[in-house]
Amino acid sequence: MPGSSLEYVYISLPYTFGPALEICDVSGEHIHFYWVFPITRAEKNLASKVGYEALEQLFEDKAVEYWSPFRQSVVAEDAT
Repeated sequence: MPGSSLEYVYISLPYTFGPALEICDVSGEHIHFYWVFPITRAEKNLASKVGYEALEQLFEDKAVEYWSPFRQSVVAEDAT
């Protein structure tokens, strides 16, 4: 999106919402949902260096607004 610094995508379980959003039962079959949301280059680089759990913890600690295409990175550019 023009003006956004979010240039990568992150695919994850919707862990912040619990299993009620992750698994849907339809006619006896379980459908698993994942969420995809945009991240910054610094966030991608941090996840590559220290792991995705650390990035997810930062998202939780900083109460990231996943839905905002103009949110600030949780990682400083010079930290990666």
